[in-house]
Amino acid sequence: MPSDRGALTTAPAWRLAELIRRREVSPVEVLDAHVARLDAVEPHLNAVVAERLDDARREAHAAEARARVSADPASLPPLLGVPCTIKDFLAVRGLPWTAGLHARAAVRADDDAAVVTRLRAAGAIIVAKTNVPEGGMWMETSNPLHGRTRNPWDPARTPGGSSGGEAALVAAGASPLGLGSDIAGSIRIPAGMCGVIGHKPTELLVPNTGHWGASTGEAERMLCTGPLTRCVRDAELVLELIAGPDGASRTTRTLAPREPALDAGDLRGVTVVPLLATGRIRIAPVMRAAVERATAALEARG
Repeated sequence: MPSDRGALTTAPAWRLAELIRRREVSPVEVLDAHVARLDAVEPHLNAVVAERLDDARREAHAAEARARVSADPASLPPLLGVPCTIKDFLAVRGLPWTAGLHARAAVRADDDAAVVTRLRAAGAIIVAKTNVPEGGMWMETSNPLHGRTRNPWDPARTPGGSSGGEAALVAAGASPLGLGSDIAGSIRIPAGMCGVIGHKPTELLVPNTGHWGASTGEAERMLCTGPLTRCVRDAELVLELIAGPDGASRTTRTLAPREPALDAGDLRGVTVVPLLATGRIRIAPVMRAAVERATAALEARG
C-alpha cells in the first residue's frame, strides 16, 4: 500500500479544524488531500461502499467562504471543513444504506442518522460510507455485496469488524475521523487491529436513531454509536458532539462534565485495572508488554 502521507493526512481532526479557523489552510485543501489519499489506498483496502465527492467539494467551498468572512473564528463550528466517513449501518441522506446485505442493495437513506446530523451541524464534511460484515455478524469486514476489506498495515490480514472499513480508512490516513457502532466489540476490535482510537460510549449516551437494525430491549441498550479517530483528543471531541438525547430514541444520558484532575494529568484517586489475561484468549507477549508499559505510565501520574 502507498506509504506517502502528507501533513494534512496525518494531522488530528482538532488540529485540522484549528488550522481552518485560523485560515492557515482551506477546507478545500484538506478535502483534496484526503480524497487523494483515499484514491491511493482504496484499491488496496476496499473499505468504501459509497462516496459523495461532488457534494463534499461544494460543502468544502462553502466552509472556506464561511471561515473567510468570519469576524470571530472562535465562534465557528468545531469541525468546520473537516472530512469524515460513516459506517454503512448509519443513514446518510441520499447514499446507499446496505448493511452489507443483498436484500438492501437498492436501499438509500431518506434522512441522516441523528449522529450524522450532529456531525454536519458541527461543520464536518461527509466524504464516504464504509464497509461492514454482512449484517454486522462477524469479527472481520466482508460481505457478498461489497467484498472483503483489508488491513492497511498488512493487506493479507483483516481490519476486524464490524466497523472495519472505518478503522482501515482512519489508519491509512484517508479519513481524519469516522463513526462506528458497537455491541460486542465492533468499534474496539477494528480499532485495535488497525492501531487507531476507538471508543464505545456508555450505554444510552449516544442516540441510535437512524442506525440499521435498531434493536429493542437489552440489545438496544448495548448498541452504542461512537468515534474512531487518530487520537484520544479527537475521540473526546466527537463524543461531546454526538452525545445526548435526541427525543426519538431511548437515549437518556447526558455527558458528564470533565473532571479537572484528569485534565491536569493528576490521576490520584482514579482506579485503573489492567487486564493481562481473559481466561480464554492467549495474550501475545508484545500486547502484554504494551499493557504493562501503559500501566506504569498511569501509576506514575498517581
